[in-house]
Amino acid sequence: MTAMARQQRLTPRERAWLTSRLHELDADERRSPFRESPVTVASRIRRALADLPEEWREPARWLFALTRYLSRPELHRAWRSLWATFQEQQAVRSPTEVLVLELDRDTLRDDFYRANCLPGRLDDNLPFRSSHDLASALWMVEAGRPPPEYAGAIRALRTRSHWVLLADLGLSGASIAAEVDRLTTVQRIIHPLRPVRVTCLIQAATDRARERLAADSIGHIAAIRLVNSISTLPVGYADLPGEVPDAVTRFCRWFADHHVAGSGHRLGGAGPDTAAFGRSAAGLLVVTHKNTPDSTVPPLWLSTHSPPYRAPFERLESRVGLGWTGRKEWYARLRRDDALRTRLSHLVSRM
Repeated sequence: MTAMARQQRLTPRERAWLTSRLHELDADERRSPFRESPVTVASRIRRALADLPEEWREPARWLFALTRYLSRPELHRAWRSLWATFQEQQAVRSPTEVLVLELDRDTLRDDFYRANCLPGRLDDNLPFRSSHDLASALWMVEAGRPPPEYAGAIRALRTRSHWVLLADLGLSGASIAAEVDRLTTVQRIIHPLRPVRVTCLIQAATDRARERLAADSIGHIAAIRLVNSISTLPVGYADLPGEVPDAVTRFCRWFADHHVAGSGHRLGGAGPDTAAFGRSAAGLLVVTHKNTPDSTVPPLWLSTHSPPYRAPFERLESRVGLGWTGRKEWYARLRRDDALRTRLSHLVSRM
């Protein structure tokens, strides 16, 4: 069915609903532009639709309208809510009781401190911002050549009664769970007799991620529940026309065959479901003001040259080279080598 034929079947209520969703997305993005883009999302959507064959423009329009846009103000409110909830649950009296770390060294810690007007953003627990920094420090302790400033910083770790891991998005929960596992390994060295629990503060998370973390007994608080995905469309929107979910799904599969497959992007060789619905075939319809997750459906973020298509929320890849396996291998050694952990605990206790 062509887009024109389908539009003729739209009821006034359906047409108004679709239009209002697009206007809402445009208004949210104007208040908090995607990566500070000077081009409005309405203009970017029109450009993307113009690149598509006519029969796929309406499913694409519905897909864009159903996308959840997480603006900067909304995510700042999430940080404030998370800190207030954590303080109440853990009876935290002062930020100096808390070691604040972040997932992927993505300036989350700075945003968290600013959103909550907390002192000590620049000197609180530097130079440690992630498990990678802690690993590097312990690695140098093992080698017998830690920088002088690390001695005081490592001593300060032992005074923190709470460890917090900040994450912007919890989509599958796998990255957060892996980071908590690394931090727990470090804690066996820093606090061999009195382990400190790591609590994850997540700005926005899917039910899948929360279930994964709960299954691993990982303490976490999420401010925003993400239910925006291809699979939840029939139940997530009561007023959605019945054929829209199927039309959007077929559009994503068509886009995978005609755009993703020949793009050279890694999703193209990861199987038909992943090519159509993003990493882990998650099918998410979520964008933040900073970037678009690769578990979001590709028409939102993947631009291609042949055939030409300019996505409205182009993704910036966070990793473009081969990862360094040194820390991963060292963590594996740390987990299995009791003697190494004991020796490091002894060295740390003397600093």
